[in-house]
Amino acid sequence: MDRVTKLPVHRRVKYMLDDRDLAEILRDHWCGSLNNLSDQQIAQFHHDVESSDLLMGEWMSIDWENHHESRN
Repeated sequence: MDRVTKLPVHRRVKYMLDDRDLAEILRDHWCGSLNNLSDQQIAQFHHDVESSDLLMGEWMSIDWENHHESRN
């Protein structure tokens, strides 16, 4: 499957964690250049997804690396 053209960009991200492929895409975009996520970072990722009302297209347009830096 071509992951880029088949993305459900009009679907809410909070409903995507049950789909392993979609959750991986969300996580990869969310963590950016972060490697070896800590348990706290993984929990933050799940919180960000579950509490979000964003569509996938909106989620993918966020610069999460800068967002992470602003949290620190």
